Amino acid sequence: MAGHLLNGWNMNSILTLQAGRPFTIHLPNRTVRPDVVAGVDPVASNQGPDNWINAAAFTAPAGAFGNLGRNTARGPALRVLDFSIVKKFPINEDRELQFRTEIFNLTNTPNFGLPDQEFGSGNFGVISSTVTSGRQIQFGLRYEF
Repeated sequence: MAGHLLNGWNMNSILTLQAGRPFTIHLPNRTVRPDVVAGVDPVASNQGPDNWINAAAFTAPAGAFGNLGRNTARGPALRVLDFSIVKKFPINEDRELQFRTEIFNLTNTPNFGLPDQEFGSGNFGVISSTVTSGRQIQFGLRYEF
């Protein structure tokens, strides 16, 4: 009896770690980029979802296109840990029952989307979305034959 309870367990996990996606800061018409203010860090000193970009690091372009490069800013990193545990109950030689518990985003880490990239807008540098959902748990029962 104890062997049925202690044997047949499997644990699985998937860890996803990704650097922040690059993006381009632009003016409202999307074809013109701002100029960079020399010596000012474009990363906000108290960086967070409400303040991802230091707006003081940019200014309206002096020329036709601005001197800021394409894809020079980075969004937030992505961190997700998914986990599952499976218990197998053998019925006979070629049949078994599996009980599964799967937990997506086990650590319930918020993964934020890209900030508003339009220089001069009221929400410039503000992140208003997430790219993953919060923790989700599901249970399953599977019969293999």
